[in-house]
Amino acid sequence: PTITLTVTNDTDAPMVLGAATIPYGQWVNEPATIVPAHTTEVVTAGSADRRGFGMQVTYTMPGEATAVLMASNHGTGIANADGTRIDGANRHAYTAAAQVDAGFPFMNVTYTIGRGSS
Repeated sequence: PTITLTVTNDTDAPMVLGAATIPYGQWVNEPATIVPAHTTEVVTAGSADRRGFGMQVTYTMPGEATAVLMASNHGTGIANADGTRIDGANRHAYTAAAQVDAGFPFMNVTYTIGRGSS
């Protein structure tokens, strides 16, 4: 199985990679260290585990906010982005939207990080 994340930074600030975790897989196309403002990046991971796998990628945002992007691609359930959110003291300044376009075994999910209310 694979997970392809399309991450769009629809803000005026860069997103800086905080962490990228795949407990039961490996990167095919690793997350960039910085996702500049108003750009899109494509990240891909794969796993040899035929049952599927999950992953989490976090980006820090200005003003003490963190975009947490989650993906779960398991054959025993519906592929989802449950848990995707903005954390931190300035979390209300940003929004995180996720849309799963294709599920197991070849999951595609699109994330859009935007401006919220300050």
